[in-house]
Amino acid sequence: KRGIVRPLSFPLPSSCIVLADVSGFTNLNEAFSTVEGGAEKVTYHLNQYFTILLNIIEKHGGDCIKFAGDALIVLFKEEDEYDQQTYISRVHKHIKPIKSHQYTCLRAVRCALELGAQPAYKITGVRGFHKVELTLHVAIGYGDLQALHVGGHNGEWEFLLA
Repeated sequence: KRGIVRPLSFPLPSSCIVLADVSGFTNLNEAFSTVEGGAEKVTYHLNQYFTILLNIIEKHGGDCIKFAGDALIVLFKEEDEYDQQTYISRVHKHIKPIKSHQYTCLRAVRCALELGAQPAYKITGVRGFHKVELTLHVAIGYGDLQALHVGGHNGEWEFLLA
């Protein structure tokens, strides 16, 4: 029938998910809650911090698929272009070919390590606060995923990875 949208579902085999959760968001909101233009200042600082994080994610070939409050959900999917990659072992002093799903994991792990190594994003000079810091907690998962568009009521859809 015309005008009916069907849910979309597709597999994402051998994929990695990186979850990056910002700590300090509550303190940031509290620090600017009594400041004129506080909401805009919170948005400004979050945008600055997320821009740093998104640049790292892009560098490693990840896709930020969702902003979940003060967290990012990042997908690393198996790509044909990475089929013939090699891994240089510093320990064993040799070059070893790796499969594309292994390279998917390697990209995600490198991204997670770089995200986790970022120094705290510090905001100073906020009345009543010595400083406010945003830091990051990072988790990673691997497996066969299913991408789904769920919902549809009143034309509202949600993207879900399971």
